[in-house]
Amino acid sequence: MSRTQHTHRADRRDVPKPHAETQARRATLEISARPSAEVICRECSEPFVMSGQEQVWFELRGLALPKRCPPCRRMRRELLRTTEPTTHA
Repeated sequence: MSRTQHTHRADRRDVPKPHAETQARRATLEISARPSAEVICRECSEPFVMSGQEQVWFELRGLALPKRCPPCRRMRRELLRTTEPTTHA
């Protein structure tokens, strides 16, 4: 390897990477720039508001945005927890 190539590789290592603080600021700007969305609950048909922060939370985890309002989601989770699982033979 020539000396020029070696110096070039060393120079790349010296380039500072973005700090966590900078990345956090970018994420905050993205969240604050996202508008809230009004969604109609598929269970009770009542409208509920999803903030931009909630939308980003679901998207970062690879989850679909909820179709049920928070109270209906809570009731559905409780129902699923209390029902016994079906066994397959």
